[in-house]
Amino acid sequence: MELTPKVSGESEAKAILKGAIRRAHIYGDQLLQKKHQRMHVKKTRSMKVLNEFLEEEISWYGDFLVTCNKFKKYGIGTSKHFRAEFSAIEPELKYADEIGDLCRYMICYFDSRKLAQCKVNAIRRFSSQFYFHEHFLIRCIHRLNKRTIGEIASEIYPVIEWLVTQNVPLSKFDETNYFVFKEFVAITQKLPHGKGLVFKTILLIDRLTPEDQKKFTSAIEIHTNVKNKSVAAIQVNAHGNIVRQISSSSGQSLLNSLSERSIWAQDIYESNALVSTQVDQKTNWLIPYTFQFLLLNNYQALP
Repeated sequence: MELTPKVSGESEAKAILKGAIRRAHIYGDQLLQKKHQRMHVKKTRSMKVLNEFLEEEISWYGDFLVTCNKFKKYGIGTSKHFRAEFSAIEPELKYADEIGDLCRYMICYFDSRKLAQCKVNAIRRFSSQFYFHEHFLIRCIHRLNKRTIGEIASEIYPVIEWLVTQNVPLSKFDETNYFVFKEFVAITQKLPHGKGLVFKTILLIDRLTPEDQKKFTSAIEIHTNVKNKSVAAIQVNAHGNIVRQISSSSGQSLLNSLSERSIWAQDIYESNALVSTQVDQKTNWLIPYTFQFLLLNNYQALP
């Protein structure tokens, strides 16, 4: 088995991050052009076409994809329709005042039957209140030897899943919070005006200072206990006291857990996010093209 080459340093980590963002934008532009051209080609609304649209939406995020689940929603008769839910880190860094460059976590919902019927809510995109600082991503690429942004977010995902499904209020968090994983400690900062959490940096467990080693001893001991394999992370406060244990991901739907009172994710058309990105604008174009293409399925190819 060939081992992945170790990231040599911070410079290479920065190059990996910038390269991934650049590739995502190039592919996004190509996909947008492809959808625009394909609008005028005769096709039917077959399951093959619907699956193709889903695969294109997912592939757009590429190295930034975190989760992807396909659920058989319509179990009556022989229906092959489905719904899908995937999440990703938006492939764009956006500057936030006094905080720095951030990437945002997002969730997307896809319903094949509604899409075939050209219903507006067939594709829904939710912006979240989870942000990843550029420094955090670079540190993870370098110190955890992660080659894709999706890999990094997958390590953190149990925390995101727990916060969304339990709808934990932001008031329960200190200004600085620590999530102790088996190999590293993720440090988060609460954003002003209730805008969410930003993952700021990481500390490797095997490189902790004596002071940090003492602070996180109780959490580290939980991870070393063989019986606690189901524990993904332990939240610890600034004094080293354990706040709560967070289980490994259950794979359940995040959107099914959302309510009107949820603070962690909102429909992109209704959200009041900390940053507005080009990805928002591009998605707002991609979705109308999808519906126009399906509505125009009786059009002949242009000369």
